[in-house]
Amino acid sequence: MTNNRKSKRKVKKSTKITTEDVSTLTNRFRHFDLIFNRFLHDKTIDRSQVVIGYEDRFIGIHEIAFNEFRRVHEHEYGIPLHRIRYFKINGELVWDRSKRLDLLTGSQQLNVISNNECQNLNLVQGLYYFDQSLQQWTEYPHISLTCDDPVISSTSETWLPERCHFVTWNILFDYYQSTLIHSQQRYQAILDTLKSTLPDIICLQEVTKSFLNLLLNELWFQQNNYYIIITKNIINSNEEKSYGQLMIMKNFRPRSFSICPLDLSEDDNVKSAKLATKITTTPKIIKELIIARFGLSAKVTIDLVNLHLHSDLARNATEKRCQTLNNLFRTLKTHNYMLIGDFNFG
Repeated sequence: MTNNRKSKRKVKKSTKITTEDVSTLTNRFRHFDLIFNRFLHDKTIDRSQVVIGYEDRFIGIHEIAFNEFRRVHEHEYGIPLHRIRYFKINGELVWDRSKRLDLLTGSQQLNVISNNECQNLNLVQGLYYFDQSLQQWTEYPHISLTCDDPVISSTSETWLPERCHFVTWNILFDYYQSTLIHSQQRYQAILDTLKSTLPDIICLQEVTKSFLNLLLNELWFQQNNYYIIITKNIINSNEEKSYGQLMIMKNFRPRSFSICPLDLSEDDNVKSAKLATKITTTPKIIKELIIARFGLSAKVTIDLVNLHLHSDLARNATEKRCQTLNNLFRTLKTHNYMLIGDFNFG
């Protein structure tokens, strides 16, 4: 009889959200489908007080009352359950996928990634997105511009929005006199600005791995369906004291892209002269640019270019900038393009 009473007390306790539930940690995090069914069938929970936060492809995270939520099989505009990001009861967060928070079943996990942990990710040059089910940044398959067949129509997820909010920002690398240029405060201010505006396309220059780590750990960045193109100069910046560009897109991705040296081509006579004289120079970090192709419609595309031209500190800076642009224009295989970045003219 004593064992039966204890068993009943345990069953009764499991249907309530208590402080003991919060302190109970298990290794298994309950996913959205189990939590949704809990709300659907648990008679002890007032569903009129439940709000669902889900990911909308165009506007990002959107909230809807649980009783108004319709699944795919319930309505033609129904929402797939895998888009659910969190649940609230009476305005209080009780389950959050990105934070691995679960006050309903007591199975919460800590999901705090330090900068050092982020640095240990096996990042390579390429395109990434935040996989909500894995709770980590994952490389997305892509093709280069040279392999992109223009006959193939662009899919909707590679189209630019009709109205597009662009931001370009040279964030100033932090290798020298970082205290004097207030790198820590500047980086946080940059992140706060991007969070408050949530642009559709973000082109950043002079990015180092320290800033990349901060950006990848931002919850708003993980939760708003951003894709990010990362250059190898950023990934290797700690070892080589280099910096590079990022191209970031919200709710859509490029159909193809290439990362090229800033000086795309060189006069054949100059190349021949170097080979003939066997000129040897100290290894130098080569600046890069990003060229990404998007659809304007099914059959029309546009190339967006994020580039950082030589500053006035370079020798013959104006000449170098003009030559770089001439080389770029000869290389682009389209009349539809947009140059974005820090041009250093004027």
